[in-house]
Amino acid sequence: MIEIERSFRVRRPVEDVFEYMSRFENDREWRAEISDIRRTTELGRGIGERYEQMLEVGGRQVPTDFEVIAFENNRHIGWRGTSGDITGEGSYDFTADGGSTRVDARAKVDVSGAARLTEPYIEKQLAIHGQEDFRRLRRLLETRA
Repeated sequence: MIEIERSFRVRRPVEDVFEYMSRFENDREWRAEISDIRRTTELGRGIGERYEQMLEVGGRQVPTDFEVIAFENNRHIGWRGTSGDITGEGSYDFTADGGSTRVDARAKVDVSGAARLTEPYIEKQLAIHGQEDFRRLRRLLETRA
């Protein structure tokens, strides 16, 4: 199992950061590995929302489905997803700090079956993309009016 934790601070109010990050359609703007994402449910925002996304992994397009499993406005979002032999679960916790927001991101990825051979590669890619993606997200949010 791969476990990743990252924390970062955004110089924007928690309401702005949560609003942007809880709309997963926005992931395409800041997560480099996402080539497409679309919401597949008609529900309002929150628990039960489902998405399909295409990830660019090693030059291949990999379909992934995920569902929002926890949602507490301006505080917490959790999700669970699958892609073949790979399952993952993650969350973002948001904490207001003056006019800034601290985001604590956590993810656990379980790789089984034939995909286990790729686990070291997946772990390395998640570490690299996570660092770069969160920098991109911070810049994007801090430069918005």
